Amino acid sequence: MQNVNLVGGNINLEGSGQPINVVDKLSGEGQITTNSLDNHVTIGDDKTSNLTVNGTKEVTDTIASGNAELQDLADVVKSNDKSAADSVTSDANDIIGGYSAEVDGNGKVVAKTVLRCRKDLWRQRCYSVAVERRCSLELLMRLWIYNFIVCV
Repeated sequence: MQNVNLVGGNINLEGSGQPINVVDKLSGEGQITTNSLDNHVTIGDDKTSNLTVNGTKEVTDTIASGNAELQDLADVVKSNDKSAADSVTSDANDIIGGYSAEVDGNGKVVAKTVLRCRKDLWRQRCYSVAVERRCSLELLMRLWIYNFIVCV
């Protein structure tokens, strides 16, 4: 692909081991969803303003079992050898409501923003934890968009 403008869109990577190269630039804001940490998107010039990398239930299972970390999810999309994501999220599995975190300018998941969401508690608890950890309002809104109910 040459130039891709997300314009609030979503790119779905289904399957495993899919390499996608965006030769020139990726711009706009949107989401890239993957069901495998073996999928990779390489961007020549990252001009995104708000890029979320989302993992499906299968990715949440892999992270929850300790076989991967949120950084692995962030690294699904790279530009100049670092994650191009601004945030990472993962869908609910059978036990937890998923994960969410912000990614810094160096492409690293910010540890103090990592939230593990549980299905069985109230939304208010999610807000409280995010405030305690000084998460941004934008991150809170993303949590609610993805139907995360509670974060602990």
